[in-house]
Amino acid sequence: MADSGPAGLDVPGLGDLHLGREGYTKIMTGLRNTAHYLADGIAKLGVFDVISDGTDIPVVSFKLTDPSRFTVFHVSDELRRHGWQVPAYTMPPNAQDIALLRIVVREGFGRDLAESLLTAIGNTVDRLTTTPPAHEAESGFSHT
Repeated sequence: MADSGPAGLDVPGLGDLHLGREGYTKIMTGLRNTAHYLADGIAKLGVFDVISDGTDIPVVSFKLTDPSRFTVFHVSDELRRHGWQVPAYTMPPNAQDIALLRIVVREGFGRDLAESLLTAIGNTVDRLTTTPPAHEAESGFSHT
């Protein structure tokens, strides 16, 4: 379960505080472990720089090392066509030239789904590398 905290920030596990400190710690440790697994797998693809590996909160963010052939928005669009919602964002003013993808690991998103997502990301990168898009990506979120 994820609740919306300050400024609409999704806080995974916040609704599980009734489980006590031990229960909450167990859930958050599992989420962090899954986030680390994703971050490691994404880094091993060799085309992304991992910005956040899920250590502080179970969120993985990453950007392309070379966005000249395709962008994170193309990756997001391609993943969406295959059933995955991995949003791409540009940063707020003074950093708007940085675009990244973000995965929020929530309760119920375990190793099996992480493996499937890593496979989908790898397949997407392979497709976009083999056949770079001839058009601008359609999606994206901007902080402006």
